[in-house]
Amino acid sequence: MVAEHPYRLRLGRVDVPDDFFRDGVAATVTDDSGTVVLVVSRRAETRNGDGASAAPLAVVTAEGDLDRDTVALLRHALIQALDDGGPVCCDLARVTFFGAAAANLAFHAHARATTAGQQFLLRGATATTRRVLDAVDPSRILQRS
Repeated sequence: MVAEHPYRLRLGRVDVPDDFFRDGVAATVTDDSGTVVLVVSRRAETRNGDGASAAPLAVVTAEGDLDRDTVALLRHALIQALDDGGPVCCDLARVTFFGAAAANLAFHAHARATTAGQQFLLRGATATTRRVLDAVDPSRILQRS
């Protein structure tokens, strides 16, 4: 079951509680006409081959456009997942636009994870998203799968 929380764009602000993003929760960003432009959700995933004692992987999924107007919601979800501890994955398989603000967020999340001794990875990047990542991260600092 997925709980949903819709909200409208508000100049990059996220109007959800600090502890909102738990497993099975999704938040939807709509524009002024009510069209959904981004959905962000979180779930726990068991990592294969890591044994029963391994921490589950927190998977934060984005679906839609990641630009300067919408990236605040993903930032909120990723920071909360990182603050909860354990490895975090950002699933980009359903991202239709990946702008500079999204790339900046990926580096920010990576730095935060590295400082905390956590693993952060990106997965499912489409060809367009990979091109942006390759341009801004030619040394492949960001872990991708």
